[in-house]
Amino acid sequence: MDLALLGLRVLRPDDFLMEVATTNPEGAVAAVRSLVAVKKRPSRTMEEELEGLRVNMLSRFADFIERSLGRG
Repeated sequence: MDLALLGLRVLRPDDFLMEVATTNPEGAVAAVRSLVAVKKRPSRTMEEELEGLRVNMLSRFADFIERSLGRG
């Protein structure tokens, strides 16, 4: 089936997250901050979360969040 006929397209996860982040940068940063704040088992620092994103092939998104936080 041609997804374009349905108004859909296939994106890699990193590309999808980058579209979301560039459309709503404050929301993307807030979402990652919230994720870090609620993780308890195990808890993670922001640096650990960003590294986890990179390990899972979400490097562009991790870099975007890092730059948005003034760390990169």
